[in-house]
Amino acid sequence: MEKKRVIPTIIVVLAAIIVIIVVVSIIYGFVEDKIYDAEEEKEFEEIEYVIPEGFEKGYSHSYNYYNEGLSCSVYIDAYEKYEEDFKKWFKGTIVVNLNDEVGEMKEISVNGGKGYTINTYEKYNDEHHYAFESTNYYYKLVFRTSKEDQLDKNEDIGIGSCANFEDKIIESIKLK
Repeated sequence: MEKKRVIPTIIVVLAAIIVIIVVVSIIYGFVEDKIYDAEEEKEFEEIEYVIPEGFEKGYSHSYNYYNEGLSCSVYIDAYEKYEEDFKKWFKGTIVVNLNDEVGEMKEISVNGGKGYTINTYEKYNDEHHYAFESTNYYYKLVFRTSKEDQLDKNEDIGIGSCANFEDKIIESIKLK
């Protein structure tokens, strides 16, 4: 007579619990991503900008460009207004290394909106920080270029320089 293998009830219950946990985790991750995307979309309703052709979209609102040694990137973040003093808020977002050089903060006007800019200079990269204010949000844009671009070595082959890309992006900004 052949013996039947009986799977202990505890193993069946544990397997069921593991399957339920995995399924719930997957569903939660999907729902959480959708909620995050909706919140992010709302945050960026009050700003419009144009990223030049040739940039690849990274995570969220980040874009990268690389072509024949020319390398630059732009990152845009939105912050719900929580502090009344826009300039003070912007100063608080600038983080530097003790080896970095920091330029002078300047007030700028872009398409009728007020903003600020400050440059930081690292060994291999320069970062140009910008801040813009809309009705409900502060926006921080960081444009990073490699030191190689400052030589404008790519201008003669029609690629354009990161400085040109930066100007195009900043000039395209419209706030609501």
